[in-house]
Order: sequence, then structure tokens, then C-alpha cells
Amino acid sequence: MEKILFSLAFCFSIFCYSQAWEQMGQKVSDPSNSSYYANIGCQAMSSNGNVIATAYTYKGNSQWHYDGSVSIYDFDGNQWQQMGTNIDFTDAFSLISLMLSDDGKTLAIGYRATDDILNNGYLASGVRIYKYNGTDWILFKDFDYGGTNILSISINSDASVIAIANSLQGTNGMVSLYKNNGSDWISTGELYGEQADDDFGYSIKLSSEGNTLIIGTPFNKGGGGLLSYPGAAYIYKFDGAIWKRLGQRIDGDSFQYPYFGGKVNISPDGKTVAIGIDNSMSSAGYMRIYRLNGNVWGKLGSDFTNEQSNISDFNLSGDGNIIAVGKYAATNLQGTAGTGITQIYQYICSNWELTDENKIYGTAEYDRQGLKVNISNDAKTVTLGGRSGPLNFNMGINFMKVYKRDFVIPSSIQISTENQQSTSIDVGQNLQLKTCIYPAYSYQDLVWSISSGTDKASINQNGIVTGLLPGIAIIRASSAKSGDIYGEIQITVKENMAVSELHKQPIAIYPNPTSQIIHISDIKNIYLLELYAEDGKLLKYFVVAKELDLSNYSSGNYILKITYQDGTISDKKIIKK
Repeated sequence: MEKILFSLAFCFSIFCYSQAWEQMGQKVSDPSNSSYYANIGCQAMSSNGNVIATAYTYKGNSQWHYDGSVSIYDFDGNQWQQMGTNIDFTDAFSLISLMLSDDGKTLAIGYRATDDILNNGYLASGVRIYKYNGTDWILFKDFDYGGTNILSISINSDASVIAIANSLQGTNGMVSLYKNNGSDWISTGELYGEQADDDFGYSIKLSSEGNTLIIGTPFNKGGGGLLSYPGAAYIYKFDGAIWKRLGQRIDGDSFQYPYFGGKVNISPDGKTVAIGIDNSMSSAGYMRIYRLNGNVWGKLGSDFTNEQSNISDFNLSGDGNIIAVGKYAATNLQGTAGTGITQIYQYICSNWELTDENKIYGTAEYDRQGLKVNISNDAKTVTLGGRSGPLNFNMGINFMKVYKRDFVIPSSIQISTENQQSTSIDVGQNLQLKTCIYPAYSYQDLVWSISSGTDKASINQNGIVTGLLPGIAIIRASSAKSGDIYGEIQITVKENMAVSELHKQPIAIYPNPTSQIIHISDIKNIYLLELYAEDGKLLKYFVVAKELDLSNYSSGNYILKITYQDGTISDKKIIKK
């Protein structure tokens, strides 16, 4: 039986209060429109959301060539102030990818240069890494790939690891990985597509530590036919020597949603991945989220589909429990076309929850806000890119807006058992509990305790309850922000049948209560004696004997754990006077 309790008076005030997302500073826009369709405004954000970067491709001095430029901004508490001067790329440059380190002081830029006059393909491409010296951005490293197409790039949190997807192997694709050893960049491996023409590396993302990598292959045929492209994603783990596959290949659906893997994301902790379809491809309104369980990637919650509009971008928070999903073509509540919407979901009790407070709409017709989306590690800040202007997408002006909100005190905490296990356990048995904390964007920190039956069970701060003595225990999970908000669950502790069947003659502990010495009636099958405090702390191992001296211990309740020769365990409550 499950018991859920919380303070109604306090919860009522919380239900009435809902914190909205508030814009930080001014909108950051390109100087003018970019008619170069391929540049839809690559953008980046530091882990705390206080540094942002935006790329701009525009007509330069030549009417045939495009120039590229990157601007970086820091939030001063009121406005966005530019950090250093622009980083410029001249003559036919398209800036395809931006990545900022967690502290916002290292920037990686993926670029391509094309010959628009003769259409000779790529003249130059590569990745440049810049570091901020407090005044300006200094070139730190240039990975020059010549005429090879760069597909995508990714860096880890401190910019010590970089992954570069390229077409050195043609449309099969490959991903090159490097690690900075303090003086140079050393190759840690190269990964290759397993099928011809599957564009292995079309989209990639590294975890925070840089030892887990997800790679999207939208033209992978998977188990489909010759003309179908279900797409797929691969996850790799670096073991210190080589990159190895982590879990299974994750395949798309060749019929309803092809080109799966055109866009991928991984949570900074490397345990959760999001896989979807690139906005430039058909059926872009589809995305799935998976979480690693052992060596298998299991689907987390329901699929994300094109409700309201196709999905244009998505990004996971640090622990993978919150995701921001951009839909740039959505219409707002007033019926204004193309404002765009960004929806911020939280994973609660096996479902992705979305509330009205976590929907951010663009403000003007054809703002297309949500074209690009980033979310901070703590999920309190999001950057939303758009392309405002006329209906003609090519004539729009790229912009960035940054929004921030805080978490709220929970209104409800529900406790259940992991995997719907029984709430009855044997003495000595452990049981994992889990919580559902509402509403979305509530503080998740909890304090576990026992409100009744402290002699019957113990609980640690990971939510693992241990049976001590037969009886009933009430387990409580309280919000760390307010002890008035809590949930409770009843746990029944039963006698361990394996122990009771084995030891037909019960062992007697006497006198109990005691002021000094306790006696044990029979020790012939006992392997180990351990004395624990009531809170579960181990106090002493005893040499197996018929008499135990407790004279040096203060008055109170203790647990004597008896381990038998066959490995079974029994617990006895001791009262010290």
C-alpha cells in the first residue's frame, strides 16, 4: 500500500505561482540579412549560459563570394557585451558549426570555403580553435582539411577533446578524434561508416568528459531495402586506448520517418542520447530519446513527433532529464504564423512532461524562433536562435535570444518502488525507491528519512531501504528546499524465511535491555558479529563469542547483525541502558 502525504495549504500557494521564462538582455542579431540559405545561423552557449556565440555569413566585397564572421558575447548582468573583436573568414566561407567550452573561453569553428564562380566544390575546409586571453580571441589551432568536406564538429567541456566528421572516405564518412596533451593535439582514433554512402558523421556530439561520442548516419540503410534510408546512430566509448562501440546500433524507421540520425545530441554525463532528423530533410518532426542501461540503449518515454510543427533542433540538459525542443515554423496562441515555439520537457515518472510555463513562443510573424536551441547544464538557461523577416526564408536575419528561469519548490512528491516491485521486503533485504516530483521544473534534491518504525528499517540518501526487523516502516522523502513538502510510502519488513528455516532453534540474546554484557545462546553456526548504530553506521566487528561487552557504548538502540556460516543474515535489536 502506498501512502502519499503533503501539506495542502502550502501546495495551494505553489500551484498559484508559476515562474515564467524571462529574457536575459537584448536580442542579438546579425547586422543584415544573409541570402546564403545554407547558413541558418550556427550558435553556441557556455555551460552556464552566460557566454554565447553566433555566426554570420554575408556578401563580402566580391559579388560572387561570401564572407563569414563569428561574434561572441558575455552577459554582464543586464546586457550582452561583445567579447573581443569579430573572428572573420573572407571569400566564400560558410561557417557550419560552433562549439564553446564550458567556461566560454575556448571556441571551435567548423568552416567550408567554396568556389561559387566555377563550382569546383570545396576549396578549403577545417576547424579553427580560438582562446580568449581576456582582451581578444587568439588562434590556438587550425585543423586544415583542404578540399575535404567537413560535416560537423564537437568538443568536450574543457575543449581538450575534439571530434571532426569529414568526407575523407567519400560519402561513407569518417570521424577523427584528437586530444590535447598540453602542447599538441594527438590522434586518439578514427571511426568509419560501415555502409557506403551513409554519411557517417553527418551529426556528432561528445559528452562532457569527451570519452563518449554519438554519431548520426541519416543515409544508413539499416535493415531497410535498397531504396530506403531509415538512418541510424552509433555510440562509442573511449577506454583510454581505443574507441569501442557502446551498446547497439540505434535504427530509425524507413517508412514513416526516414533519415534518422540527421541530428543527434548526448547529455553531458554521456548516459542519455536524443536522435532525430535534420531540419533540411523530410519528416523532420520526429525524435527519440534513449538511456543507457548496462550495455543496452533503452527508449526513454514516448516519441516526439510534429505536433504543432516539425522539430528543428533539440538539446539535452546535464543529466538528460530535461530537453529543449525547437519548432521554428509553429504558430503562436494568437494565430500569428511562423513565430516558432520552444518546448522544454522534463522526464518525470517515465513520461516527458510539458507545462504551459515551459513553452516559449516567438513574438513576431516569421520570427522562426527555435530554429536553433541550446540549454545549459543545469537547465535554467536556454538560447533560442531564429531567422526573422519575410516569408522568404533566404532573406531573413539571424538572431539569438537568451531566456532564464529558476526551479520552484515542489507541490507533490510521490514515492514508488523501482520496476514496480513489492513494498514488502525480508529482513536484511534492500529495496530501491524512486520518486516523482511535480510540477516540472521543481527542485529535485531530496532528504530521505524514516518517520515511523526506525527500528524496522534504514534508508540511505540514495533511496535504498534495508529491512532490519519484522514490522512496518514509513519512509519519507522531503524536499531539501522545504521540509513541509514530502511524500511517504509504507514498507513491510518480514522475517527472512531462509534464515528462520535454517535455524529452527532461534538464537536468544539476553539480557536485553542490558547495561553491560549480552549473552548469545548458541554460536556454533555463526560466522560474523557486527554492531551497528540505529542510523546504519557500523560500530564494531566482534570476535564470535557467547558474551559481548557493550559497557563502552552510550545508552540507546543498536542492531546486532549476525552472519551465519551459510551466508544468511539475521538482525537483532539491542537496547543499551
